[in-house]
Amino acid sequence: MTQADAPTQAMGGLQGAHVLLVDDCVDALMPLAALLEMIGAEVDTADNGHTALQRLRQGHFDVLVSDLRMPGMSGVELVKAMRADREVDQPVAIAYTGFTSMATREVVDAGFDAVLTKPLGIDQLAATITRLRARPQAPR
Repeated sequence: MTQADAPTQAMGGLQGAHVLLVDDCVDALMPLAALLEMIGAEVDTADNGHTALQRLRQGHFDVLVSDLRMPGMSGVELVKAMRADREVDQPVAIAYTGFTSMATREVVDAGFDAVLTKPLGIDQLAATITRLRARPQAPR
């Protein structure tokens, strides 16, 4: 496989992935959702942590992709609530943020499986989703 093939192969790994994408900035949320759908993911969106937690309780998701800094319920608060809720399927969780003031270790310790920084490239996100979905999941 050549380096040029890597993004294509990573994106192919999203076929059938059910993703919940969470961001309070709709201008960022909708284009990213459209890109994920174009490469095979089934995407639901939420513009705040409370709505996202409700959707997680009502459905099955393979992947949670959440902004960290949101009013009302931050991404860290969302993932902590999700991980503590035994009624929620436990998807892999990816944090993304434009602010790097929070240590990656703190975000991972809260329950995220990976941390990405904005601007978020679709190739990078697709590769991270593919990698996390492929690894064996330890019980939480």
